[in-house]
Amino acid sequence: AQLLAVCLPHYLFGMAVYILIMYVAFLLAGTIINLDDVFAMLRNIASMNPLLRCSRAIVTLDFAGSSFGGFGLDGELCGPPPSPCYAKDGESVLDAMHVLLSSFGSEHHAMEDVGVALLVAMCFKLAQTWYLTAGAAC
Repeated sequence: AQLLAVCLPHYLFGMAVYILIMYVAFLLAGTIINLDDVFAMLRNIASMNPLLRCSRAIVTLDFAGSSFGGFGLDGELCGPPPSPCYAKDGESVLDAMHVLLSSFGSEHHAMEDVGVALLVAMCFKLAQTWYLTAGAAC
């Protein structure tokens, strides 16, 4: 938001563009729309989305290595399909989530997601610093 506020001629334009970018980022975060149903170009942009990367890292760290009770031996204690009972261990839960939401699954690595999110944040901060020092002098 700060970068857009200083780059555009009026700071309110920057805020409007920021709201638009965050709206698209929220839609492409993988929790509302299945990313397999999105155009390839937007899917590539979504792969750099910090909101997607951070939420996926949180979910992966929360479920990976966990085990859940109330499942039974073969899932006989779970209710019919709308029930929130997915599986007994965390990796199977992540794989069950992958059926509905392609951006989540046990094949994703949380530290890679955190690293990409931090890299995107550092790039935006460097762009802002460059614009304020070099761009403002022009």
